[in-house]
Amino acid sequence: MSDVQASQADDSVALLRPQPGRRVEVANEVPTLSAQRAAAERALRESGLPGRKDEAWRFTSVRAVLELTPEAPADLFTLDRVGARARELFPAASVVLPIVDGVALVTAVDGLPAGVQLMALDDAHRAGVAVSPVLLRPERHFRALNTARFERGALLRIEGEQAAAVHIVYVSTGSAVAHAKVQVEVVAGARVTLVEHFLGQPEGQGAEARKEVLLNAVTDVRIGQNAELEHVRVHQSRQHLLGEVAVEVGRDARYHSRVVTLGGPLMRLGLHVALVGEGGSTTLEGVYHVSGRDHVDHHTLVEHRAPRCTSREDYRGVIDQHGTAVFDGIAWVHRAALVSEAHQQNRNLLLTETATVHTKPHLEIDTDSVVASHGATVGSLDEDQVFYLRAR
Repeated sequence: MSDVQASQADDSVALLRPQPGRRVEVANEVPTLSAQRAAAERALRESGLPGRKDEAWRFTSVRAVLELTPEAPADLFTLDRVGARARELFPAASVVLPIVDGVALVTAVDGLPAGVQLMALDDAHRAGVAVSPVLLRPERHFRALNTARFERGALLRIEGEQAAAVHIVYVSTGSAVAHAKVQVEVVAGARVTLVEHFLGQPEGQGAEARKEVLLNAVTDVRIGQNAELEHVRVHQSRQHLLGEVAVEVGRDARYHSRVVTLGGPLMRLGLHVALVGEGGSTTLEGVYHVSGRDHVDHHTLVEHRAPRCTSREDYRGVIDQHGTAVFDGIAWVHRAALVSEAHQQNRNLLLTETATVHTKPHLEIDTDSVVASHGATVGSLDEDQVFYLRAR
């Protein structure tokens, strides 16, 4: 399939076909969700799926997943069984939400701490809870596909000054294509640690786990005034993973992102943070290790939309064998964002001559009242230092 074909929303692309046998029928959904799906379908027809001619995707080809055909989903008994196995892997966590094949098993979670509310997105809409996605940009590509195809999302709402911790585990039964959606609201003054752990298929899942699997995951976050979120993402999956995270940071709020990526045949994370309230701050830190023929892509965008905001970004990676890493980071300071401070850096270590990295940290500044810096390094091991270490 050519890159031109890849960028078109054509029914001949297997990935665009609706999944058969859905557990949640669109016809039975509340009007607000149905309207969101319809709008996403229209956006998907206009934007299609990305090809190499899309600037943000020129180093990352999605050709490997375009022909994955959506399958009839596993039954609820299988989802519950796999979800229970995932919960057993984290016995020390106070709250573990399993998401299996993109389906959030919210009914499997009990004993929520005070101030933590968890419910399915469709149930939240039926109950009249104010639920709206964080759309920092118009929906396009895989985000639009996620909204159009996701089956059972989760709404997580945290309030109160007592710190809370929630662990979300993404696992798979081996279904070829899955779409997961999580919306998080941190109420003004609240503090929370959120861990998203992408495991793929848990141990003992069987030989069928070796087939190609795609998870298309979207997480939307709103952080209220003077609230704080520590957000940890661990990518430890052998499935194809395409993820998007959109975060709105309110007045005097704080968002800390920690991303750990341990390879993957195709892993791409798009992290978009908007500092929309005066005095907000964000820290983005990431580490990645790529080996074999794995391909890892981190795209970050931090927008300073309000005055007196601060952002710091530091991503570091080790690339081995024939692995490929991509880092593209943007700090965009808008005209109204007076007295802003934005810093970013990316450091890479190549362990072999066949390892590849594409790095591009850059700034877009529309005001004079700013302190900013950016930089990138790519290097290899010094043979003399390696000899010295071995000799010692």
